[in-house]
Amino acid sequence: MTDLERRIETLDGDISKKVIEKSLLTKQLSEEQLKLKEFTDSSENTTIARDLLEKSVHSAMNQGKEILEESTTEILRMVFGDNYSVKIKLDVKSGAPVADIYINKSIDGVDTDINIENEGGGLSEILSLALFISVTKIVSGNKAPITLDEPTSAVSELRAENTAEA
Repeated sequence: MTDLERRIETLDGDISKKVIEKSLLTKQLSEEQLKLKEFTDSSENTTIARDLLEKSVHSAMNQGKEILEESTTEILRMVFGDNYSVKIKLDVKSGAPVADIYINKSIDGVDTDINIENEGGGLSEILSLALFISVTKIVSGNKAPITLDEPTSAVSELRAENTAEA
């Protein structure tokens, strides 16, 4: 065998090894691409599920807020008259949901947020009681009896009767 023939035989062997190596690498690449696609699909599904859950939570919070505003406003109006309403502002602070509650008083068509502490007549106590009753009604489906011990003790005499009726 000549030197050239040995060289050709060696190169044929090297080429065969490289073809086999290429085949193995191509197979590994296909497997890794499939894993990547599965991961990407799973990640996309997780993102879609998280987005859907966040939207559902946001919608439920807003619906609950509206129901609580309406129910509490109804009770507040029984005590103070039709000029009062309750507004709830939902927010997230430090990753936790927070609700700020405001009383709105309409005088001659002008809506004004009022300071509960400056209004007098036991407004903060009546608001707390109205919120408690509203939540209890909502949670129980308006079926549970509510028993209160001296619910008007911190309320002015002027408002006590209306508070008890509400």
